[in-house]
Amino acid sequence: MNSNPRILLVDDEQRFAQSLQLILKHYNYPCTVATCGREAIARLEEGGFALALLDVDLPDISGCAVAEFIRDSCQETTAIMLTGLNTVETAVQAMRGGAYDFLSKPINHELLLKTIEKGLEHNRLSRELRSSHERFRTLADASWEGIVIHENGHLIEANDQFYRMFGYSAEELSEGRFLDKVLAPESLTQVQKNITRGHFGSHQISAVRRDGGRFPAEVKSSSISFHSRPARVCSIRDMSQRLQAEEEKLALQQKLAKASKLEALGLMAGSVAHDLNNILSAIVSYPELLLAQMGSDDRYFREIKKIQEAGKRAAAVVNDLVVLARSGMARTSVENINELILDHLNSIEHHQRLARYPEVMVHTSLQQNLANVRCSPPHLHKIFLNLIGNALEAGGAGGEIHISTGNCRFSHPIAAGQTDGQAGGEVGNEGDYVRITLADRGPGIPVKDLEFIFDPFYSTKEMGRSGTGLGLAIVWNTVRDHGGWIEVKNTTPGAQFEIYLPATQEKRAGNKVAALPAERVAADEQTC
Repeated sequence: MNSNPRILLVDDEQRFAQSLQLILKHYNYPCTVATCGREAIARLEEGGFALALLDVDLPDISGCAVAEFIRDSCQETTAIMLTGLNTVETAVQAMRGGAYDFLSKPINHELLLKTIEKGLEHNRLSRELRSSHERFRTLADASWEGIVIHENGHLIEANDQFYRMFGYSAEELSEGRFLDKVLAPESLTQVQKNITRGHFGSHQISAVRRDGGRFPAEVKSSSISFHSRPARVCSIRDMSQRLQAEEEKLALQQKLAKASKLEALGLMAGSVAHDLNNILSAIVSYPELLLAQMGSDDRYFREIKKIQEAGKRAAAVVNDLVVLARSGMARTSVENINELILDHLNSIEHHQRLARYPEVMVHTSLQQNLANVRCSPPHLHKIFLNLIGNALEAGGAGGEIHISTGNCRFSHPIAAGQTDGQAGGEVGNEGDYVRITLADRGPGIPVKDLEFIFDPFYSTKEMGRSGTGLGLAIVWNTVRDHGGWIEVKNTTPGAQFEIYLPATQEKRAGNKVAALPAERVAADEQTC
């Protein structure tokens, strides 16, 4: 295409068209002639014309109709009308058809050239305006913020993200005040006050989607002139993900604080445990010597017995503190969890506790092909002792305890969006795990206590009568040391603890396999 702008001359008078073509060529305007409206439209469809000189009276269709075609389909072309009938009606019709200017025949060459120059300048400015508008629209639509221009709550313009954010179409919001549809009542009142008082800036609102769902949003507004009219432009940012990220960050900080608390407690326990044990050894052993020389009917027998029992309880607290202080397992071995559970259920300690709750039934459902884990059996015994002991106390008369095991593919609960009503330890890696589930049918755990139950000395029981207050803290610490994860949830009725320990492909020493009673129900392997 030539560097100079091309002109299309549409006129059925050949001599006039040829003479005008020579004049335009002299002034370096390449000119193509069309003698009828349909030929002009065919040429225009080929493209490349910056300007069209149109005779109003053409043999087939009106020049005004060609001007309308240019307006609708050839925005790169500027139309100028030519006619020998200089009437107001013709001029108005031409302008309505999209013509830039109107010249009367015979043509004044100097006026024609000035009009062409102005028409080409108009063409250039129109292209720049369209390009600017397209750039603005591209940038606005690419933004992840909703951008809207409005006048007193009536929509003027908005980007695609705004409509996607609220779920409305442009037609649905163009009628009436769009603010009434996208703002919650309390936010609508505040925004209306800002509009009335002329306040601008940033503020928080509660926004409403088309489906009725609410979400927090941040709005920044300013004043602009849009098509010579005062208006407000607002950028709206959905704050849902940001607030969720802040909540997750806060949850991680709380878990870090809990871990730091246990670490500090462990350091403290390790530094004082030795001295306390020396003191307690006298409180426990001397009453034993005295009681051995006294009868049960002796005057001070009961008082000395109470001293001995208090000393034993104090020794149990110190022992639990030492367990917390000694993070990690000195010796581990490859074991089968089923066998460890059965060993515990057959232990003297368990039967002694069970004797205090004769109406509580313990049921097991242990998977036959359960994977092995590398663990410390004494530490696992401590977990079972604490969790089953708590379940026995929670179950009460006629209660039930269900213990089950199973293989699973560990999926982190936070990533799965299942943190509601749950409490847990540190994050575990995805992989093969052995799950131990212990559930009771007691009253459950109050929601206000759920996130604190693994804290040392935090207890909902009567202090001094139900253990040391360190049982669940020891469970949490032991599971963490094994590289696992523990969850607790209310099941209505009762509470359920789930422990996930990393599975191993290692074989047990001597290739022992846990023997399960025939009545045990084996669960299918499942993915969680």
